[in-house]
Amino acid sequence: YFSPSRTVENIALLRKLGQKEFFVLDDVFIANPKHMERIYIELESKGIPIQNTFKFFAHIKCLNPTTLKWIDKFKPIRLQVGIESGDDRMLKEMGKTFLSDEAKSKLDALSKLKIPVTGLFLVGYPTEDEKSLQNTLQFIRSCRSKMQSIWVSIYQPVFGTVGYEVAKIRNPNGIHPGRSNTVTYVDPNLTEEMIIRYRDYMFDEYELASLKRLFKRSVLAVLPEFFAAFLRKQMRATKQFVSRKNE
Repeated sequence: YFSPSRTVENIALLRKLGQKEFFVLDDVFIANPKHMERIYIELESKGIPIQNTFKFFAHIKCLNPTTLKWIDKFKPIRLQVGIESGDDRMLKEMGKTFLSDEAKSKLDALSKLKIPVTGLFLVGYPTEDEKSLQNTLQFIRSCRSKMQSIWVSIYQPVFGTVGYEVAKIRNPNGIHPGRSNTVTYVDPNLTEEMIIRYRDYMFDEYELASLKRLFKRSVLAVLPEFFAAFLRKQMRATKQFVSRKNE
């Protein structure tokens, strides 16, 4: 990666061109807290705004007390966290080195720091079945208050990526080359309709929670004014009653 000074020079140049927000696409940036610290110090020395300026990507295993400390100092606009699945079997199949309980605890730690999180999920990976899809849906349901948004991708068996060989063995006639926004691989455990349906369930589950939070905030915002207006009305009525009584 570039040195901290080179990185900050690029940020300063982009700011002169009018760019105010930056997405650090390096998915191991969070893995090196010393590098985060050096960039933070360099930004600070140049007087470049730090908080609410950056978006980061984070792996679950890279979230620890040291990295959380620097994430909190940066106060990012958004932290994209690769969770992938809420099913422990699928996490092992994907080669992940964490289980769903650890993912939940890391989301809890980020929530306590009030870091806005986008949870990233993947459906349709080789050996996925309806039970694992249901477990991911339940994971999203149980953690939705700790994520400000989610994104659910559909697995695509691109040559050279993890899972491609397994997908080729499990359904050799079901692999369509290239990337697209449609379903390009269907595991024998699933149907295309099932993959799309559960992805929609996951989005709907989160959006319903978002609407509930919005409604709650709206009610809390309106209630104080409602009660203030009610009290003012009662006070006017009381004054009128006392005035008539004195007459």
